[in-house]
Amino acid sequence: MNQSDIRKDIRSLRKLKLQCRAGSKERIDLHRQILDLKKQLTDPNIADQEKDPIIAEILKVDTFLNKYASQLDFDLRKFTAEQLKKYLENIKRSKIC
Repeated sequence: MNQSDIRKDIRSLRKLKLQCRAGSKERIDLHRQILDLKKQLTDPNIADQEKDPIIAEILKVDTFLNKYASQLDFDLRKFTAEQLKKYLENIKRSKIC
């Protein structure tokens, strides 16, 4: 299960929870399920050994992003490793041309 699937499940459970009567057993169980799913969500700002070298290489290759990322409050950690690799390939391909 990836992050987006977990968020979808949380939204669907929240809708069910709102339909239940306050204080009912079903509503309490749904609340606990939502809390368990929220614990599974990972914080995108936590350092990831797979993403860190890719981000470092992107910042080395893309000088504009390196210069203005901190000013624009732009964080590359929120993207998946596959998205970062694809972006790195696009940057390298455009620098060659």
